Amino acid sequence: SILLENDQFNLQRVLMVEDLDMNNEVIEMIIVTLIFGIRAVSALSEHAVIKLASFITQTNPRLGELLMDSRFCDDLADSETNTEKIDKLTAEADSLFESVGLRCKGWSKTGSPPHKDVTADGHTVNVAGMCWWPETDGMMIIVPKLHFGKVVRGKIVVGTKVFDGSFADMCSFVPLNLSRRVIVSKFSSLWDPLGKLTPITAAMKVNIREAVLQTADWDGVVSADLRQKWVQNFWRMEQLRGLQFTRARIPEDAVNLDMQLIASGDAANLVKSAVVHVRFLRANGEYSCQQVMGRSLLGKEDTSIAKEELEIGTVASNMLWVCRNAFKGWNIDYRLLSDSIIALCWISSEHKRLSLYHRNRVNQIKFHCELDKIYFVRTDHNASDVATRPEKVTELSVGPGSVWENGTEWMTGSFEAAMEADIIKPISDLRLPESDESEFDKGIVMEKVPEILVRGHVVSDERVS
Repeated sequence: SILLENDQFNLQRVLMVEDLDMNNEVIEMIIVTLIFGIRAVSALSEHAVIKLASFITQTNPRLGELLMDSRFCDDLADSETNTEKIDKLTAEADSLFESVGLRCKGWSKTGSPPHKDVTADGHTVNVAGMCWWPETDGMMIIVPKLHFGKVVRGKIVVGTKVFDGSFADMCSFVPLNLSRRVIVSKFSSLWDPLGKLTPITAAMKVNIREAVLQTADWDGVVSADLRQKWVQNFWRMEQLRGLQFTRARIPEDAVNLDMQLIASGDAANLVKSAVVHVRFLRANGEYSCQQVMGRSLLGKEDTSIAKEELEIGTVASNMLWVCRNAFKGWNIDYRLLSDSIIALCWISSEHKRLSLYHRNRVNQIKFHCELDKIYFVRTDHNASDVATRPEKVTELSVGPGSVWENGTEWMTGSFEAAMEADIIKPISDLRLPESDESEFDKGIVMEKVPEILVRGHVVSDERVS
């Protein structure tokens, strides 16, 4: 809570009568904290915390980092190597907040029940739109209850029927005249910031594209066949409710705190996807491996797979850059993987002029990654491949133990072992097969372009390059 300064009490004066009975005495009151409906609370609260972080950073950098880099709206979430450091950090934060009239509702930490003021059920805490079990350190993507009624001010209208039944019940529960608006609304209600469910949501995006193509406007009704697909999609969302993930963390038997990030991307005709995994060397010589970020995009129409592979390679490099910045201060090694030899040869090309489309994406990748950190990976060992096959995706494609969540088998071993097994290969060792040369040449500028330097410059045969 943010308290109002005494000399600003005049800014939030209100008149009220008890029980809203006009026969009662009118009372003048002052709202002494920021509340919704009076001021832009979110923006003011955020600005106050930013100013506070700037003030404390010089004397307590770790606390300043907590307030600036570990905050999502009004939620704070961070990690330390032991509970003593956590207790020290939260005590310093409470002391700072108290000194300026702020108050933290409550702190929750791994291994202990959540603070009573931040939990609705005594077990879970909502953090960044997700659900966290502090005692087990598990995470869950919140799947909203399925209904087709109206929502007023964030609440379902009283009397609205909420789904609760079998697949057969789902078939009759979904409206026969299912519109594009309803489909997009229900899909968009699934908030998955870490991309834990990306293989499943990627397949749903394909069905959304179908709905757009079949309808002329938002209230257009989709075909019976597409409605049946969305019946299956809604049922799949119901099956995912309650699925827990282990929060990505350092294993207890880690040899050191050296972190390795592996970003991989893959593209197909309908979907392209990218995923980042983090891993640590364990005492038994193997590596832990867990997903930390995932994204998907619909495939572009009227383009080639190679160009799509280059596009998703750019996305993967961007995600890798985001993760490296998020883990700043750690000793980080990284790799960027792709199963497209053509796209990788475009990236490694230094003496041939690329077209504008290719050059922009190659430059973006090189801005984020060193060339010696970019590798080719065989398709059947590419962890991102699972999200590009919507027809094969099931509920088992996500969750603990899945390839998307824990990577493929080689990712628990060393990079050297994977290279010896011919699973991955440095970009410098790639050779373009003769059969791919025509596709590779599509990214190269072949025609002669006159170099016009200034107005009035004469073009001659000698000045054409």
